[in-house]
Amino acid sequence: MSRFEWPYVVSEAGIVHRVLKAQPWGAYGQMVAVETVCNGWLLHVPPGSLRRHRPRGMRLCRKCFRRTEPPRRQGEEHERSREMDIMVTTPKDRMEAAAREAEDCKQAGGGFYFRRLCGSCGHTPRIKSGDRVYYVEDGAVRGFCLLDRLEEKTVDMVCASNQTNYFPGVFAFMDARTWQWIEPIPMQGFRGWRYFPKELAPQVVGGWLDPRPGIESEPPRRQGEE
Repeated sequence: MSRFEWPYVVSEAGIVHRVLKAQPWGAYGQMVAVETVCNGWLLHVPPGSLRRHRPRGMRLCRKCFRRTEPPRRQGEEHERSREMDIMVTTPKDRMEAAAREAEDCKQAGGGFYFRRLCGSCGHTPRIKSGDRVYYVEDGAVRGFCLLDRLEEKTVDMVCASNQTNYFPGVFAFMDARTWQWIEPIPMQGFRGWRYFPKELAPQVVGGWLDPRPGIESEPPRRQGEE
């Protein structure tokens, strides 16, 4: 009995799960034992609870459907495999606070930066530990940190440096010591996160203890942008 034949199962509580493994259960195989994506077993499930297609109008198991890749269109596999690094934006009204956070990490000999990427039910990027998180500041990509981990928080997060409060959601944590300054790449700010364009070739110009590159490295401003 393959999960590809029966990829979904409906529990007694009426919740739809994704199937990892399904096998006959009982002396005559009248029932089915199902292992779900959320690392749970549903024992003594009637065979009629298995479904070839996802039932509509029923509650979905959050863990099962968060841990599974979304369906992909034909020819999309190659593009998805190139998406590993992301970008986030530091708003102008947060620039001074971000500079203080960086200085605090330097004084402490290390630390972690964090960014809220989305809510608990939002679109989480497909990144892993060691991937780059680029920062867009003042109209340009300025540098990057290496991702330490993604973590979902169910309570508010508070920044120790400036006491800023962040709502629960999915947070990216970066080791401050991995920060690298790059030659600024012109980029408009945005909300949330985006994948970093792979056609860009950032050039590292400094490390986490170095000051921000001077004005000679600034991207050219358009007329009227002062």
